[in-house]
Amino acid sequence: MSMYKNECDKRLVELTLCGDGLAFEELVIRHEKAVLGTAYKITHDHYKAEDAAQEAFVAAWIQLKALTSQNKFGAYVCAIAKNYAKKMVMRDHLISTVSLTDFKNWEFEDVDQNDTWYVANDDIYDRLHVEMESLSDTIKETIKLHYFDGLPVKDIAARLGIPEGTVKWRLSEGRKQLRKGFGIMDKKNQAVENPTLVALVMERIQELELCKLKNDRQGLQEAYQAALDAVEGLCDEQNKNYLLASVIYDGSPYQKPDMPRWKEAILAGHNDMMMCNFTSWENHHLDGQEKIDFMREVQIPFLMEHDFPLSIGYVYLMMAFEYFWEGRYEEALETVKQAKELLEPASVYYANSVSAISSWSKMLAKPGSVPTFRGEHLKYINGSLYYCESPGIIFTDTRLDDFSRCDHCMMYADLALGESKTSVSGFVTYTFIDEHATVETPVGVFDNCRVYEVLVNYPARRSQPPFYYRCTTYLCEGIGMVRQNIDTTGRDFITPRQYLLSDYEIQGGNGWFPLYKGNRWAYTDAWNDAHTKKYDAYYEVTAWNGTDAMLAAEEITYTPQKEEVSS
Repeated sequence: MSMYKNECDKRLVELTLCGDGLAFEELVIRHEKAVLGTAYKITHDHYKAEDAAQEAFVAAWIQLKALTSQNKFGAYVCAIAKNYAKKMVMRDHLISTVSLTDFKNWEFEDVDQNDTWYVANDDIYDRLHVEMESLSDTIKETIKLHYFDGLPVKDIAARLGIPEGTVKWRLSEGRKQLRKGFGIMDKKNQAVENPTLVALVMERIQELELCKLKNDRQGLQEAYQAALDAVEGLCDEQNKNYLLASVIYDGSPYQKPDMPRWKEAILAGHNDMMMCNFTSWENHHLDGQEKIDFMREVQIPFLMEHDFPLSIGYVYLMMAFEYFWEGRYEEALETVKQAKELLEPASVYYANSVSAISSWSKMLAKPGSVPTFRGEHLKYINGSLYYCESPGIIFTDTRLDDFSRCDHCMMYADLALGESKTSVSGFVTYTFIDEHATVETPVGVFDNCRVYEVLVNYPARRSQPPFYYRCTTYLCEGIGMVRQNIDTTGRDFITPRQYLLSDYEIQGGNGWFPLYKGNRWAYTDAWNDAHTKKYDAYYEVTAWNGTDAMLAAEEITYTPQKEEVSS
């Protein structure tokens, strides 16, 4: 049951304006049927009604401050949906109609036969396939499974290992992009973006992101300019500024971004994720109570005024970290709980808040323990799995961080047994060394495990001695990481470590590192000094959309009690 189910609309609107995303979610749940019904009466098409409803709720959220009678939210959003639906009907009159159900292999097993699309003429089938190629791989796959193979949403969700809501979103987004490809006009009666141009922009941004992950300074400058040029070619100003904000951030990993230009693009494009990063840069020079006061008195009011709910949650999360560094642990825990209520579950910061709440609670229960907690963002790019970002309080590297030291890549898509990859720096190699290893763990024996070895070999530099590091990771198909060995040599020390799987739960996904919401893993140490120092690690997937996974990661080192040692 929703915590806001008994609140009136007026109160929910007020809470939403204060940055409470759960309050708006309750408004959507409460009025969804009425909004869909309003749109359907005009479009007589289920999918178009869904599109109109989705657009209406987004527009209502953006323009919420304009609602003078806050107890009439339902009528307000229905009126917006009605306008969107009318414009959709008008757009459809711009083209002649032929039903796609006439084409080969086009079936609607779970779709009302009246809910068909209409397109231009008899040669449209070839054109459709051309436009399909401009879609992202995930959306294209979902569109094909539903409209060409006739699979219902539920079956697609099971096959791809994603929630049904994600399938519905991909279908909706795919329909929008295909309509744009056929030249349908937008609400301003101007040509919409060509999806092939948008795809080009996204490709350039992905290249920029890869250069950043690989720490490739030379390639970064070229990729930055290419992405900048591609974004400048867009005609939709809000879309252009939204993407420009990301390009400016990704193109400035070694120095402070152009703050005025970055902020202007963030505001014009209303890029909430980039606003999170901007607030971090903005308060970076502050510390302690001065930083807390700046976040509470300056940043949060500004973010509320400009409707950046994700960033509000992020600032509360950073405030909790500041309380932690000040030793104000109870305040830190209460503030991070507040942040969790404001953050979107699909964000890495939500995962970070989950791990913070769990690890701080354990720390307070075990005085003297040292926690590490992060939100970890894993992403598939061109078939390879990358470790993209890890906000949080970090005292040591996590298991996944150690595994991804070769240009932030955890799993190379095209690596065969015995082959290696070398990092851009030349100091790190990643090798696939075995595919039939057997691993014994506290939760059982795993056969036919793959083994990957990451070697870091930094030469002596200035006053620093040479540094050697080896991470050997064992993966079991359908389970994930079951063992990891760490050997570090530097100065006059050698530090061997071994981590073993101690508990796990796999609810979905597949492959050598299955990712699915709810999947979790726990690890324990096998150190020589385990009786004087104990280590536990916990990982849980908090969000997964088919390409990006967010993990709540926590590790805690502590001195075990006598009963733990004896057991």
